[in-house]
Amino acid sequence: MKKIVLLPLISLLAVQLLAADRDFSFIPEKTAFYGSGNFLSRSDMIKMLQKQIPQEKLTTLSDGELKTVARQVVIQQINYIIMSEIIEKNGLSPDPELMLKTLRAGHAVLSLSQRQAIEKQQAKSGTTFEQYVREAVKDPFKLMTFTFLQWIENNCQFPIEPGQQEAENFYRMNQQLFLIPETIEVSHLQSADEQTIKALYARLQLGEKFSSLSSGNSHYGVFKRGDLPWEIEEVLFKIKPGQFSHPIKTGSGWQIFYVEHYKPASFVPLEEVKEYINRQLRIRKVQLEADRILQREQKKKNFYLNF
Repeated sequence: MKKIVLLPLISLLAVQLLAADRDFSFIPEKTAFYGSGNFLSRSDMIKMLQKQIPQEKLTTLSDGELKTVARQVVIQQINYIIMSEIIEKNGLSPDPELMLKTLRAGHAVLSLSQRQAIEKQQAKSGTTFEQYVREAVKDPFKLMTFTFLQWIENNCQFPIEPGQQEAENFYRMNQQLFLIPETIEVSHLQSADEQTIKALYARLQLGEKFSSLSSGNSHYGVFKRGDLPWEIEEVLFKIKPGQFSHPIKTGSGWQIFYVEHYKPASFVPLEEVKEYINRQLRIRKVQLEADRILQREQKKKNFYLNF
């Protein structure tokens, strides 16, 4: 069985707003119909919303916004029913361990800059990639969607393997994904006293080597554009390797920065990200087929929303 990263999952709405005491009377009692007399009630819809939305944020939604969210949740539930029936009919069952393994494998083939960007974003949210995937496999809809997409991938009636030209076109049209930002490696001298730092600056101007004035822990770090406060970044990215800055007042005192190395922006070569690109192209084809099947099955079930 092929193992590709099946993200983004179908029609998955990141719903984030609900409270139990919200007035839902403007939504009809029967929110959707499907099959022979089957329907989803208003209470069914509310329960689905309550599973996905933090209660304290309901008041931020207007009635119109809530209707939009509710429609998405009801469609998600109908799609879950359809996918479950197809999976059961084909003798399959959701496999959390396979999903976990597949998501990890997909993460592993990302370029370093992509992984770092993901990890940085997750750190801002107080989580990690491993925590994210472990939570994802616990979500019944995500797990069912993963299983459904795997079934499509392994039973596709048309070729899903991308050609060389497809990969090249994707690479060319999505260059930002493969950008390696310019970086600098920096050392620094630091003092809480302005006169001390000015004296060090004068000695540097007279020709003393930075290394002779610094202690053993002068290494400041390696930084991409956007990593440093703008007032420091504006100075350092204009300095050539081997040069030092003027004294800069920072939150930790006075500092003189020394640029050890500079690496200009570049792009990850196509060959190094070709596996990732091919995965994305396969995902796109599988996703389109999944949408087609779901729409077809919705019509077969005479599914329609009542609001």
